Amino acid sequence: MTHWVACTRMYDVTPEVRAHWHAVLRHVADRAGLELECIDHAAPAPLTDLWARDDLALAFMCGLPFATRYHDVRPLAAPVTVLSENNAPTYRSAWLVRADSAFDSLVSTFGHRIGWLAEHSHSGFNAPRNALLAYRSSDRPTLYRASIGPLEHPRGALRALADGRVDVFALDAWWWWLLERHDQETAAGFRTIGKTATAPIPPLVCSATFPVEMEKRLAAALLAANQDDAVTPHLAALGVRSFVGVTDGEYDVLAHVDGSARAAGYPLPG
Repeated sequence: MTHWVACTRMYDVTPEVRAHWHAVLRHVADRAGLELECIDHAAPAPLTDLWARDDLALAFMCGLPFATRYHDVRPLAAPVTVLSENNAPTYRSAWLVRADSAFDSLVSTFGHRIGWLAEHSHSGFNAPRNALLAYRSSDRPTLYRASIGPLEHPRGALRALADGRVDVFALDAWWWWLLERHDQETAAGFRTIGKTATAPIPPLVCSATFPVEMEKRLAAALLAANQDDAVTPHLAALGVRSFVGVTDGEYDVLAHVDGSARAAGYPLPG
């Protein structure tokens, strides 16, 4: 019998947040009649190693690699959060600067140093690059004096911002929301100066080897999680209103955003 694992590493913002996530995972697994081991796969372990596992029953995956690189994984559901628009599974990225900096808009950061997380990240790479594309011109093909990355993960990017190695970067706005509520001391060192366009939020996926019947039960348990009093306090702490079903095709727009930037000769945000 295969040993199945579950992981919420992408949104394990603090140990407290991770504990809430694991409580949710155990709940939906119990409701689905499945045995899952909740694993951490903490940074700096590459997310790509997690996503390539063939014993993966449930994990968050960024929408860009889901649309472009991992064609065999299957979506279980996606969260509708307190930041989602029109009660749909959407999100944005927040532009972050140091709290004591003079920057008051995205344009004011031009000519300085931009950081980015990883090329497989929509929120930390694809979305900000797409936002910057509108400001480029033949006379000004480069907006920053340095483009620094990969910074790999949000905490690493925040350290680079705090240390002055970069002056601005974009971060998943839901991740930032969780940080502000569960680690106010760290969040106080930074502030937002804008957001990127709305995009499909990262889905929870399973590997291609996960049995279809188990997949159906697990997906059904996720969709019903917000109706159970035992799990709603955890969902509230995570800013999750509900989980809803999603399809592969809903994430194709992220591949299109990536392709448009590359076609325009803009492979890196900068």
